[in-house]
Amino acid sequence: MCASKGAPVNPLEAESLAEQRNRALLDAIPDNILRYARDGTYLDARPDAQTSEYFSREDFIGRNVRDLLPNELADTILAGIDSALESGETQVIEYELEIAGAMHRREARIVPSGDAEVVAITRDFTEQRRAEAEQQRLAAEQAALHRVATLVAKNAPPEEVFQTVTAEVCELLDLRTAVLHRFEDGHTSTIVGKFGEATGPFELGKVNPLEVGSAVEVLRTGAPARSNYSELAGDAVAELRALGFAGSVGVPITVAGLTWGALVVALRPQERLPLETERRLKGFAELVGVAVASASARDELTASRRRIVEASDTERRRIERNLHDGAQQRLVALALALRAAKTRLRVQPERVEELLDSFSSELGQAIAEMRELAQGIHPAVLTERGLVTALEVLAARGPLVVELDVELAERLPEPVETATYYTVSEALTNVVKHAQALSANVRVALVDGHVEVEVSDDGIGGADADHGSGLSGLRDRVEALNGRLSVESSAGAGTVVRAQLPVRPLVMDD
Repeated sequence: MCASKGAPVNPLEAESLAEQRNRALLDAIPDNILRYARDGTYLDARPDAQTSEYFSREDFIGRNVRDLLPNELADTILAGIDSALESGETQVIEYELEIAGAMHRREARIVPSGDAEVVAITRDFTEQRRAEAEQQRLAAEQAALHRVATLVAKNAPPEEVFQTVTAEVCELLDLRTAVLHRFEDGHTSTIVGKFGEATGPFELGKVNPLEVGSAVEVLRTGAPARSNYSELAGDAVAELRALGFAGSVGVPITVAGLTWGALVVALRPQERLPLETERRLKGFAELVGVAVASASARDELTASRRRIVEASDTERRRIERNLHDGAQQRLVALALALRAAKTRLRVQPERVEELLDSFSSELGQAIAEMRELAQGIHPAVLTERGLVTALEVLAARGPLVVELDVELAERLPEPVETATYYTVSEALTNVVKHAQALSANVRVALVDGHVEVEVSDDGIGGADADHGSGLSGLRDRVEALNGRLSVESSAGAGTVVRAQLPVRPLVMDD
């Protein structure tokens, strides 16, 4: 039977109803909920899933915060209880608590619930804080990579890129020292970039023997490497330990498929790096490789342009000299002879036929020299008869046996024909001059829109495409048509010159 309106309420019954409401509230909230008395005694508890693995409700009730929490954290909780009761406002406390050997980030919201008690709702934010920290780390990493990439895109000098990379890496990883090694050979490296106060072997520009450390392993394996100096011996390691270093982590810098150098961070005894450090360093190392390759390409382009200009000047002087010493002298002599003949004919008309025969002979000689000069600029047979015939003539007039294998069904664009002809011509000239070969093979074929040229010999080998004006000029000619030239020449195994020239784009342009 329901109590009538205005009937007195039994205090015990009211307290029981309040307790039931509090328990229902505690059970309805998924977080860890605790009721405290002013002195920090637990009045009630509803542990969350994480807390209940280690403490039950009964473990809390009747005990004090100082019994279960570290002193410093207990003081913080008690201060929060006092502040909540004095101000009547919610107090928010964020703290760290070690649970089962792992540190957890937690937040407690302390709410007044009576004259001398509070309710604290605590929640674990460990994963959220970890995710926020990871986002911040990734953002910082991307910002650092973007700054370096911007430098590379602006074609900044490699030295500036090197210094920026070492500084950005130290800032990102909270380290004091990073260096860039450029491998000179299999035994030494030069420090081309450095950030930090370290001296000794890390001085900028110093050439060091590759004896120990992660750089040695990077060169040996072409892969990231770590070194712990306490596990190594020798004078070099002793010097590094004396400078205050405990180890290092290095990643390779690759240029054109080869290990050009290493980006290395040096670690002090108190410095630690997670396993993902190598991955983070790799992004910076790749940008260094791009900067080095771009600088090399710019240098090669400059050198190529210089060689083209020099070759043009040399050819112009050759033509001028040949004209002056040959055909021009004959024509000047012929002009003088005609003037003399004009006077002589007045007194000796009977010599007209003899003089005309002489003039005709001189003119024929001049024409022959002009034709020979013109063929030196561009072979007439190439223009008139095509590449196949021109190569047959070229092979036939040489002093060694040349076997031709030319598979072309139709004429090629004029620039491609010319480049192909001179590739074969220069390669055969080098065979005759340097290879001490008995025979050579020439293969020319059209494959997938490219002309593939290969000239091989059975000579002594040892040719170097990077030295000698002939092969360098030939490479410039081929690369000017977006082609590629390579030379394989092992000592005692002959030489193979290969060129590949695109045809289809040129055909479309025509």
